[in-house]
Amino acid sequence: MKKNHKIKIFISCVLISFVIGAMFYKVVYAPDAYTIMADGISSYNDNTVFANMRPLQYLITKMFVCFLGENVRYEVIYLIYLTLSLIFIAISMYLVYTYILKLIEENDNLEKLTKFKKVLIFSCIVFMFFNKYIADNLIYLENLTMILSLFLAIIASIIYSKNIKFKNIICLVLLIISEFSYQTMITAFVLYSLIFYTLKENKKIDFKFLVKVTILFLVPLLLLYGFSKLNINGIIPNDRYAKGNEIFIVVSNTLLQVLIYSMVYLVLYLFLDIIFKRKNINSSNYLRNNIIYIIFLTVIYTYSFALINGAHLSYRMAFCIGALPSIICMFIILVSNYKIRSIVLVTICMLFNLLIYYNLYFVYSDYNNRIEDNAMYVVNYIDNFNKTHNEKIEKVVIYDDKNVTKSKFYSVVPYLFYRIIDNVYNVGDILGSHIKIYSNFRFTLGEKEDEIYEKYFYDKDWNEYDESQFVVLGDTLHYCRY
Repeated sequence: MKKNHKIKIFISCVLISFVIGAMFYKVVYAPDAYTIMADGISSYNDNTVFANMRPLQYLITKMFVCFLGENVRYEVIYLIYLTLSLIFIAISMYLVYTYILKLIEENDNLEKLTKFKKVLIFSCIVFMFFNKYIADNLIYLENLTMILSLFLAIIASIIYSKNIKFKNIICLVLLIISEFSYQTMITAFVLYSLIFYTLKENKKIDFKFLVKVTILFLVPLLLLYGFSKLNINGIIPNDRYAKGNEIFIVVSNTLLQVLIYSMVYLVLYLFLDIIFKRKNINSSNYLRNNIIYIIFLTVIYTYSFALINGAHLSYRMAFCIGALPSIICMFIILVSNYKIRSIVLVTICMLFNLLIYYNLYFVYSDYNNRIEDNAMYVVNYIDNFNKTHNEKIEKVVIYDDKNVTKSKFYSVVPYLFYRIIDNVYNVGDILGSHIKIYSNFRFTLGEKEDEIYEKYFYDKDWNEYDESQFVVLGDTLHYCRY
């Protein structure tokens, strides 16, 4: 590939990355953001980030805080990280696309690509990265280290597919850094190693190859587990491993996602099967089998992390699941000579990804607006109360009524966004953090009291704001949100 052509591809990747990611420049806060703003970025970095076993995030944030000052605003750090994240996504797209083209050109069993097919494959690569799963990464303050972790895993997979001296050691070092940057992105190493193997070797995925990849995948995971049991500088790492009945919660929480997307994979695979039957090509069997292996192994390796990250698997922890439909589309295009069908397939994949990608953004936007409105409602009540009473409210305690009300927007997408909705409405300290921020930290937050809840809020189920949601006892406001 000529140098000028590579430059054009890279520029295209950067432009596409910033166009699709542009909506995040209108800062939309993830649930964690309010806690970070309430506690301060330095405090969050010194405690939570270190406890979560993410030293790269710790070092990067420490560097920016030193450079920009201790009182740097959350939005400033977030926008810097977002810009760098989009650049690294562009670089990752460029590396994956150009390397896949190189492998196809060197594979005598695959037809040489036309310009038309190259454009379609490029579209598939774009939506390997830009889907609702990556959107959930970009919305968090840790977005830079999340994407860096993915980038390192992809670099490791490219190196591992080449005949390079000491490649196992190099890959292991990269994967350890990736794992300690942000957990779960290391799964991309398995996914892309399987893709590159399929395009390079012209045979079914070898068991010995799979064992080697699995060992490289597991070593950083075991290291992480070991460090999670240590007490470093008085900071005890978060115990993120599911126990007992949490394993049942893991399975039930993730089963719905697997079910929904397996239906998408099934439809795509049936389409693939039809193409293989119509085209008499010798490579069909190994390609078809490898695609099944890629789907199955990606799902298994990704969901194994649910046991490491507590009792759920959020979208940001399952990037590879979101990449699978685009990968299947790419393989279909490689073996298909049907232009119209290929265009239809890629168009469906693009629209499917874009629809859910942007809808996830609107879910968070709606959440931001609702929690801001709720916080201001409480702060205004406190200000009015303090003006008209001798006793002043100094502490706030927050409760939930019987059924926390969801907006009509959420009732339209209960299945596709169930995990995000769960985050939005079941994280109790987020509203409290927002109240602290909007009141300029004039109030402290108190612990829930069972006696108060039983006496004033038990069996209450409001559908709108109501004065009876407030109970003032001494200097404490007890507020029950609807």
